[in-house]
Amino acid sequence: MNGIYLINERTSIGGLSRQETISLQKEALLKLIAERNIDIITLNPHQLYPYYTNPHALLFDLQKNGAKIDCLILYSEELILPFSELYYERWLMIRSYFTVLMSVQSDISKNYYIS
Repeated sequence: MNGIYLINERTSIGGLSRQETISLQKEALLKLIAERNIDIITLNPHQLYPYYTNPHALLFDLQKNGAKIDCLILYSEELILPFSELYYERWLMIRSYFTVLMSVQSDISKNYYIS
């Protein structure tokens, strides 16, 4: 299974600093990726990290690449909520490129399958 993971750098979880929040997300996401044996793919050879921090950049690269990807891995639905509410159509476009949305903070058996 291949996938892409998205980290929210613009928020804080449970009173942690932003840097601590980023580290928490990275550790949890990498653990899930290893447990599920997910191969992380890179759409843009010029991106700085193996993950995305900007949903707009992710959408741009998805549109440029055009490929269907197995899963998008998020720390939690709550961390993507501000983007998905503010840019609802863009969020739907992002979701359309993935078969499954996985979240560390939800039961994996309740993954969001996209038809």
